Amino acid sequence: KNNNRSSNSHTNNIRTPILEVAAGLRTAGVASLQIFNVPCTRRLVLIIETAGDIDLDKATGPGSKYRENARCKEWEEMMDADFHGGWTKCKDVHSSDREWNLALGLPTVGQAPPSA
Repeated sequence: KNNNRSSNSHTNNIRTPILEVAAGLRTAGVASLQIFNVPCTRRLVLIIETAGDIDLDKATGPGSKYRENARCKEWEEMMDADFHGGWTKCKDVHSSDREWNLALGLPTVGQAPPSA
């Protein structure tokens, strides 16, 4: 989508946290959020870790408690207009925390150690 904004302005908007958005996402169950920019493009890669198995669409989407906050709603509408139309949810196919620990017989997060 070309909206005549430079890639730098988007990156600056994303780098500067809005406290209400940070607090709202944390309250909605987002434990960690990382955004990467593919060099020389407007493409972003977003990695979100949640505090448990939550439905992010319900927790942060339209009609959610998160979007009751005007700043959160404004932020998400900007993100929807500029990026979300292009978001693609990816399937997790490998995690060293999971696969390596299983192969080594070590506990994974939230799992008891294997019995001897």
